[in-house]
Amino acid sequence: MLGAPALRSAATGLYVVGSFFLVLGVFNGLRGPVRPKSADDDREAVGGLLGVGIFSGGIRTATADERADARATTWLFLAVGIAMIVVGAALDPRTSLL
Repeated sequence: MLGAPALRSAATGLYVVGSFFLVLGVFNGLRGPVRPKSADDDREAVGGLLGVGIFSGGIRTATADERADARATTWLFLAVGIAMIVVGAALDPRTSLL
């Protein structure tokens, strides 16, 4: 930020990036249990989205490993986002944590 002290600018940057990671974690956690069917996937396709777009090859259910990976990634994004916001609050000269 122009004209602001360096610590305030760093705190604001951490707030913005941390908030982005929180939103990313929420949207990743809300992802449904279906995935687009790839060309080399030999499982049966469930359907298509009017024959166009990302689901033109059909959809399939996510495997247990894919669901576990999605949960782990969601928690990682949320934890990093919260940590960045806490560090930003600790660095921000306008806040007093104690």
